[in-house]
Amino acid sequence: MQVNNSFSINNVIPPVVAPVKTAESIEKERVQTSTFMPVEELSSTAPRAATQNQPNVAEQQSLDRDQALQARNLQVNQDQQQGQSNAQDNAQQQQEEQEIQQLAQRDREVKAHEQAHQAVGGQFAGAAQFQFIRGPNGVPYAVSGEVSIDLSPVPGSPEATIAKAQQIRRAALAPAEPSAQDRIVAAKASQLELQARRELVTQQDEQLTANQAQVNTQSAIASREEDTDEENNNDEESRVQLAERNRRNLSVYEQFIELGLIKDQVDRGIDLST
Repeated sequence: MQVNNSFSINNVIPPVVAPVKTAESIEKERVQTSTFMPVEELSSTAPRAATQNQPNVAEQQSLDRDQALQARNLQVNQDQQQGQSNAQDNAQQQQEEQEIQQLAQRDREVKAHEQAHQAVGGQFAGAAQFQFIRGPNGVPYAVSGEVSIDLSPVPGSPEATIAKAQQIRRAALAPAEPSAQDRIVAAKASQLELQARRELVTQQDEQLTANQAQVNTQSAIASREEDTDEENNNDEESRVQLAERNRRNLSVYEQFIELGLIKDQVDRGIDLST
C-alpha cells in the first residue's frame, strides 16, 4: 500500500488566533456598552456642564444694569403720569374755586340791588324774585332778579299820585348801579308825576271857577256898597293872578321834566316812547 503524504496548501485554513485583551481594554469596552454613566465620568463632567450654562460675571452685571434701567424708566413714567394727573386736578380745582368766588360775588350784588328797590319802594314794591344757577359745589347762587313796581295813579287824588311817583322814582334809582330797566322805570315815574300835576292844576282851575261863580252869584243877589264891590274885585283879581302863576309854574316844571327825560335818553340811549 502506498501512502500519499502530500496535500494542497490552498485548502488549508489557518487557525484564528484571538487577540489578547488587557484589563484596560476590557474596562473600556464595558463602559462603552453600558447604558449608565460611570461614576468617575459624572464627577468630572457635571461641574463643567453646569459652568457652561451659567453666564459670566460681566454678562450678569450688564443684565442687572438693564433691569435697573427699565425699572427706573418705568418709575419715571409713573411719576410723570401722576404729576400730570395732579396738575390737571389742581387746575380744575382752581377753576372751580374761581367760579365759586365769582358766583358768590354776583349773588351778593343781585340781592343787594333788589333789596334796595324794596326798601325804598315800600308798599309800591313787590317781592323780589331771583334766578339761580348751581355752582360746582352744589350751592345755588342768584345771578339775576327783579322787583315789581306799581306805576298806576291813585284814583281821584293827584297829590297822592305825585307823592307815589316820587317814591317810585327814588326806589328805581336806589341801587348803587341802576340798570337800564331801572332808569326806564324812573323815567315812567317822572311821566306819571307830570300827568298828576297837570290834573292838579286842572282841579285848581275848576275850583277857582266855581268860587268865582259863587262870588258873582252872591254879588248879584246882595246889594253891596261900592267899597265892598271893589274888595270883591280885588279878591277876584288875586284869584286870577294865582291861577296864572300856577299855570306858569306848571309850564316850567313840565319843561324841567322833559329836559330831564331827554338828557336821560341821550345818556343811556333809552327810547321812552314805549
